[in-house]
Amino acid sequence: MIEMLNLPPILGILPLVVYIILALTGQSQIVLLVFSTFLAMILGGVSIANYSMILASNMGGSLTLIGLVILMSSALGKVLEKSGVSQTMVTGIIRKVGIESENKAILVTMVCSTLVCGLLGTLGGGNSILAPLIIPIVASAGLSKSTVGAIFQNAGETGLIWGPLSPAVLALLSITGLSYSRMMLAAALPYGIIWLITSYFAIKKIQKNTRDITPYEKESFDQSFEPTAKHRRLTVIFALCFIGFILYSVISRQGIPFLVFVMMMLIGIIGIASGDKPDAVLQTAVSGMAPALPLFIMFLLFGPMFEMMTTMGAFEALAEVFSGLVGLIGGSSVWSKAAMTILASFVGGFGVEGAAVIQMQITHELFSSALNIVEMPMELWALALIAASRITSVIYPAGNMIGQMGLAHSDDVKSMLKVGWTVAGVVMAFISIYAFFGAAFLF
Repeated sequence: MIEMLNLPPILGILPLVVYIILALTGQSQIVLLVFSTFLAMILGGVSIANYSMILASNMGGSLTLIGLVILMSSALGKVLEKSGVSQTMVTGIIRKVGIESENKAILVTMVCSTLVCGLLGTLGGGNSILAPLIIPIVASAGLSKSTVGAIFQNAGETGLIWGPLSPAVLALLSITGLSYSRMMLAAALPYGIIWLITSYFAIKKIQKNTRDITPYEKESFDQSFEPTAKHRRLTVIFALCFIGFILYSVISRQGIPFLVFVMMMLIGIIGIASGDKPDAVLQTAVSGMAPALPLFIMFLLFGPMFEMMTTMGAFEALAEVFSGLVGLIGGSSVWSKAAMTILASFVGGFGVEGAAVIQMQITHELFSSALNIVEMPMELWALALIAASRITSVIYPAGNMIGQMGLAHSDDVKSMLKVGWTVAGVVMAFISIYAFFGAAFLF
């Protein structure tokens, strides 16, 4: 339609804009993506037959590969849960550290949530394992439901930007081309540390205000899990194999395809070592994939939509708009690099709703045409994409927030938003400072 009616190519960005706006209404992500895809087909004059060919050609693309990683990550998480490895790790930390005070209870819960969510690569999955094990203990130390809900979300989100097999991390490495160690040192560690420190002090204030308002006294929880010798043996096997595979991938500079192999091997090793038959291991892995299938479908659909928008010249037209803006602030100067980092963090973090990896991809596509213009260092761009994929979930009462409240048995949305907006404000201030400093002296 755009070419037939000689309309401006910039209109080709409409499918993505429509998707972002409608996503804020809380509608099904897949339904919205299908709608946006049809809009892209109409604007681009793409027939159903041609779309089928575009879809087939994107099956081997990077987005589909990341979707496969998400499926395998979910499968591994299920196998670790069934084998008792996840529960054993959490129980070991709790018992070795000990919890005698509110402050220690907050710190231990934050460490456990960060670790488990990072290793499993899932917020809800990680904290759903952690919740029944740790809530009885922290409840006895006096933590409120409001406090635990805020910890689950903020610490869990940090784990997702640090975990080497986390889908968000793998997507970030794919987009930026950075190594895991470089990405961590330049972006994820500084960002995550600021996030955790800020949320820690905000959560302490929430605990002070809600200690007697949303207590756990009348709640009862299952504390029956007791790690056996078998559970400990499987945990040691997992830890050794996990560390070995990750070290090899870093040293040999393997990419995302290798990490798919790593997860497949870990599933097989832990499943067989636990005494299950291969068919039973496969069945467990497949059942773990089920919750991630909608996200995988979204990745399958996003690739063709982006390709149709590119063919319409939408991103080239967007690049021209950004070129004008960059010209106003100084081409590839320190100012332009910093401004792009801050702008992308703000637009993605406050304006793009959806799954974290999808938010990251959308933000990258929106600004990708301008990255070469400003000669953007990928280290700073990684920081912007992390912010774009994480801030949204703590400032709006969407799925991630409500899910963590449910696991904590809390209905205190107000406290969750207080912590979220406090963290978001500090993080954006940090990004603003770090962007200028990094562009001028580091990258």
